[in-house]
Amino acid sequence: MKESTTSSDGGTRVGEVQEALIRLVRATESMRARQAAKAGIGVTEMRALARIVERGHETPKELAASLELSTGATTALIDRMESLGVIVRQPNHQDRRSLTLLPTAHGETLMETIREAFVEPMDAALGTTGDAALQRIASTLAAVADHFDQAG
Repeated sequence: MKESTTSSDGGTRVGEVQEALIRLVRATESMRARQAAKAGIGVTEMRALARIVERGHETPKELAASLELSTGATTALIDRMESLGVIVRQPNHQDRRSLTLLPTAHGETLMETIREAFVEPMDAALGTTGDAALQRIASTLAAVADHFDQAG
């Protein structure tokens, strides 16, 4: 691991921030697993449902690519999600060979409940932080996310 450095203003060490971010990622993964279990769905189903709700619709091909799943695994996932009543399949009007996956009202409500479960602890942790600090945190986290997106 690369040796920690100190920021230019002599403040928090970069290594400490990196460790905090790693801890945040682990806590998020754990929270995701707990929320999925609480909702009675798997983590993969939850990730898929989040994408479908966020986009409003998705084709099986798009879903497979975004989740990095095979065609067979995606079909099984869609079958499970449909049997849970969180999505429906409809004909794709732009490509008759394909389907469109849509969230049901139950699926949308479930994702809103899960989203709220994530937002509440963030609100509690950030509630007393000033606007300037929140702006710095947001821009730094966005920059980290951008670098992750560009990393190989």
